[in-house]
Amino acid sequence: MDAHRFQTAAVIAEFNPFHRGHAYLLRRCREMGADCVLAVMSGNYVQRGGPAIFERALRTRAALLCGADLVVELPLPFAMATAERFAHGAVSLLKGLGMDQRDWLVFGSEAGSMEELRRATGHCAAAESSPLFRHFLEEGDSFAAARQQAVETLFPASGELLRRPNNALGVEYLRKLEQLECPMIPYTIPRRGADHHSRTPREGFASASLLRRRLLEGKWEEAAGFFPEKAAEIFQEGLLQTAIPELGERAVLCRLRTLERESLSRLPDCSEGIENRLWKSIRQACTFQELCDMIKTKRYSMARVRRLVYSAFLQLDGELCREAVPYCRLLGFTQRGEVLLVRWKGEAGIPVSHSLKRLEESGELCRRFAQAEAAADDLYSIFQPNPRPCGAAYTTPVVRVTASENEKMEE
Repeated sequence: MDAHRFQTAAVIAEFNPFHRGHAYLLRRCREMGADCVLAVMSGNYVQRGGPAIFERALRTRAALLCGADLVVELPLPFAMATAERFAHGAVSLLKGLGMDQRDWLVFGSEAGSMEELRRATGHCAAAESSPLFRHFLEEGDSFAAARQQAVETLFPASGELLRRPNNALGVEYLRKLEQLECPMIPYTIPRRGADHHSRTPREGFASASLLRRRLLEGKWEEAAGFFPEKAAEIFQEGLLQTAIPELGERAVLCRLRTLERESLSRLPDCSEGIENRLWKSIRQACTFQELCDMIKTKRYSMARVRRLVYSAFLQLDGELCREAVPYCRLLGFTQRGEVLLVRWKGEAGIPVSHSLKRLEESGELCRRFAQAEAAADDLYSIFQPNPRPCGAAYTTPVVRVTASENEKMEE
């Protein structure tokens, strides 16, 4: 197959954990005519703030056995981030890889309508330039909340649409495709089954948040049926190394108490003097939840607070969040995915490798990103029942799914 005529569908996801809804999205990409399905996946930390329930290698293998052809990593500064920054990192990575008008960016949405999402995208831009938006900011709302209220007031239909999380993220993808001049063609697929944070399964689908809850409560039997069969096998084998936030929360508090006040101001999304509130709360809180409750304000949602706390724990440099992704870390691939690797050799504008060490040696910015990733991986291990030695980021092999494994899957 000619790599340069390859039709690629890219999806951006956390797969935290990989469930039947994700498999449906990948299958729809194939049904649309994609020769290759590329997944840009968060690593060991995720957008809500904190560790992914299964480490990246398990989630990569599950994705490859259930419809993806190639999985690459969304770097930490963008994975544990606001929707705007999450989208910025993913789209800048795809652009760096040379994805163009041959390729689709496919995402699920509650609206399932590109026309409605494009209209909402324009309404967001109009709202941000309105006096009403500035008024809500002055009242103490966060950027996202102020924009939401402005859109709801000025454009009620779009405001209602943006209340659904996948719609809102889809709008951010559309905005970043335009801002970064990435020529990929966006395409949305209606979300099926349970809503994003639903506590109740629907139509044979369960939300990732419900599945995480059941796994952390030790209720494997109640979760297993909502995973594709191959993913269920992988995750059942990985249960003994499930990341449990509570295992590491005292370590988080311990590390935060050692930080200097000045370092807090350099964290991502740390503005409006919140570093002073963070510093004071660190000195007083005796539990992780107490710390988050002390920091939370009208402008800082709990999700943003969790990201801030974990960014402080990982000592994440806020400057990295303003950069374009400088490299592509390859997590896994199938035989079909190797064809896309051939294309990238001639078209990618950034280094591509499964070796974090090799990427680290590709330039100063690459070094800073790679070292931040490696340090975060070392700390991820403390959330697992059986912590591992440091350095796993440099030694974990790329995941390869063979043709015979794929044949068994298709059977």
